Amino acid sequence: MTEENIRKMVEKYEIKDNRDGRIRAYHVKTDEEKKQIGEHKAEILAYLKREEEKKEEEYLRKTSFFESIPGVKEIRKAREEWRDYQFEFQRAFERGTGRYPDSPSIDAAGIKKLEEQYPEAVFALDMEYKKGSANYELAGIAEKAYNALCNGEAWEAVKKQYDKDNDEFVLRHVWD
Repeated sequence: MTEENIRKMVEKYEIKDNRDGRIRAYHVKTDEEKKQIGEHKAEILAYLKREEEKKEEEYLRKTSFFESIPGVKEIRKAREEWRDYQFEFQRAFERGTGRYPDSPSIDAAGIKKLEEQYPEAVFALDMEYKKGSANYELAGIAEKAYNALCNGEAWEAVKKQYDKDNDEFVLRHVWD
């Protein structure tokens, strides 16, 4: 059976890999369809594995490119360190033990300097955060910008498009 036929079969019957040597197929109505799927089980499993590997490679490519944006790693690390410090400080204050955490290597002013130094990284991290928004439309706009950044597009152009899309969203929902 050709790769294209396997792909069509996987899409038609929504075939999934159970990860234990078995497959799960939905929308199978006749015994003939069930038999055909069973006969090509090995090919289907191989196809599903190849597709998963392609997705993994794409994900790694995107994340490695995203992490290579100047300042992303530094700002992320600084923000996490500052957030952890604030959390631990608050816990110590609430306990009243007087055992406060050591001051972090960077404070809010240092983070602000980093953010001024790397505006591209600030925008990129903002898109990474906003793509998890509860509003699916706003999340989609942010995901589009995130993907554009991961594909190497100029961040100024991506930001301009993001702002345009965001403004259109606001205009559409101004009376919601």
